Amino acid sequence: MANYIEAPKKKLHKVFSPLNTACSIQLMSPASPTGQVYNAGLNIYEPDRTATPLVLCPVVTAWAQDGTWKDLWANAHLAQYSWYANGVEISTLSEWSGQYAIDTAAGTERGAISIMRNLAVGTTVLLKFKGVLADYRTGENIPVESQEVELTTSQQAEDQWGISIADAQGVAYNPFIDKLADYDYEVAQGLRKASAVVRESCIDGNAYLHRIPVVVTCGAAAATGYTLEIWKKSGSTYVKMSVGDSYPELEEITATQITLDLRVLESADFLIKAMVGTEEKAQVQFGMKRVYPDFKFGYKSDADIQGGQQIYMNQAMMMSNGQKVDYPARVCIIKWYTESAGYNTSNGTIAKKAQEWQEGDTLIARIKDLGIGDTQADGWLELEPVAGQKDACKVLTDEDGNIFVDENGDRYIDD
Repeated sequence: MANYIEAPKKKLHKVFSPLNTACSIQLMSPASPTGQVYNAGLNIYEPDRTATPLVLCPVVTAWAQDGTWKDLWANAHLAQYSWYANGVEISTLSEWSGQYAIDTAAGTERGAISIMRNLAVGTTVLLKFKGVLADYRTGENIPVESQEVELTTSQQAEDQWGISIADAQGVAYNPFIDKLADYDYEVAQGLRKASAVVRESCIDGNAYLHRIPVVVTCGAAAATGYTLEIWKKSGSTYVKMSVGDSYPELEEITATQITLDLRVLESADFLIKAMVGTEEKAQVQFGMKRVYPDFKFGYKSDADIQGGQQIYMNQAMMMSNGQKVDYPARVCIIKWYTESAGYNTSNGTIAKKAQEWQEGDTLIARIKDLGIGDTQADGWLELEPVAGQKDACKVLTDEDGNIFVDENGDRYIDD
């Protein structure tokens, strides 16, 4: 009989290459750089970080020679993260309280800091990021650290021109919350009488008629003797705009304000320039985009069809961002479809009948046209509308390109 012995056990371990790391800082807010200019005469900062925060993101990268680490961009694996101002952890400094926010989401921008603090002239702050990267292979925590980034504020020189607008961070147009468009719709539909006072009260930051106040300075004082120009990006260059049929989005331009019609724009980039003669003294850039929010579709009536009923009517109801949309047809294309039994009396079979009806927020149809049968088996109707947000409006023209206008000279808009 064979003689068996118990061999000694041996446990083997997988050996991982050390994790190599690097950390740099990326500016995420091109409209709000690390340097500011302060205008003492007008008491304004350019940019004003309370309106346009400075955003800095640590870019943490990691790799292993043996290929066992899979995420080159490693911010999501940061187990700890903090920022230091002049060598002191920022969360311990009272002057920074409420003046910053750190992104804690588990993504590629984890650890990013948004700074809402305007620094006094002559102040210099050296910012540094420190964090701990969790090595999921070995369970080790590896410290990472960035270089310092300098924040500064200088005072505007006496002969230095500046230009500022409240919309430097960009304009977002959401037609669902446009009170001015609602007012125009009500007047056009005969739901209310026109009133210049009421219309003016509807022009706010959400209105399609968007007013951009412009402040131009020379040194510490308000500038004089200049004109404003607005340029629109077309391809890789900017084109000068003028009020007229060629640029229906430009309603008005004065020395202190520019007014745009956002209805006819999907997205665009603009430059505003302060000019003295043919010399450009200052410029500011901003962008605009049309917002497409989520919305929910419902019905005004859930009532069944009654025997003997002659007409069926229902209306679309919409909610967006928790708010009722007063006029769904103003912001959405709504097409009504129905499906019914479509009872075939010639051979006694039931075959579904699909039909397309009108477009708009209301469905009106004669019961006999809906294809509803007369028994429990075929006496049913399904509503199957389709709704989608409308794109930017277009100016109506004839075949020769001439723009249609009303008796007041206002352009007709096709929404």
